[in-house]
Amino acid sequence: MKFVFQILLFISCISGYSQKLIVDNKIKTIAPKVQFSNDDKNLKINCIDIIKSDTITLSMGKGRFEIYHLDLIMVGDQVVPKMYYWADYPMFDGKSSIELTISDYRLELNKKSYVAGDTIMGSFSITTVPNKYQKKMRIKGDVFHVIGGNYFTWNGSTSTHNKYFHNGKNVFVKSDD
Repeated sequence: MKFVFQILLFISCISGYSQKLIVDNKIKTIAPKVQFSNDDKNLKINCIDIIKSDTITLSMGKGRFEIYHLDLIMVGDQVVPKMYYWADYPMFDGKSSIELTISDYRLELNKKSYVAGDTIMGSFSITTVPNKYQKKMRIKGDVFHVIGGNYFTWNGSTSTHNKYFHNGKNVFVKSDD
C-alpha cells in the first residue's frame, strides 16, 4: 500500500506543471543561446554533458558569481528539465545552490533520444515559480552540443572545447614535449 501511494505521489508531482516536448528532426541551431528575464547578454555560456549508464545530463549555464543553469536529464526517450541557482557563497539558508521549481516548459529537440557522438539541437522555454530568493523567471534559448562527456564554452557563435574535461572529470594528458 505504501509503495502504491509513493507511485501515485510521484505521478502527481510529474504532472503538476505544464510540459511539452516536441521532436522535430528538421531543427537546426548553430550555437547555444540562453536568455533569462534578468539577463546580462554578454556572459559566456558553458555547456557540459555527463554520461552515466543510461542517463545523459546536459548542463547549460551562464553567470559570474551567481549562476543559473539548466539541466536536461535524458534517460532513453524521456527528457526532464531542471533549473538551479548557484552562488559562490552559501546564500540560500546555508547552501550555495537551490533547485528552482518549474511551473511550465516547452522543449523542441531534433531527436527523441541521444547517444555519445550525437549532436543535440533545439530550443527551450521555461518558467519558474517565485521563491524567497528571486521573482518568477522566464528562460528561453537554443541548445547545440555534441554528446560525449564534453565541456564547451561559447562566446556568441564561437566555441572553445576544454580538452582536459571528460565525462565530469578533469583528465590531464601528459605531453610528448
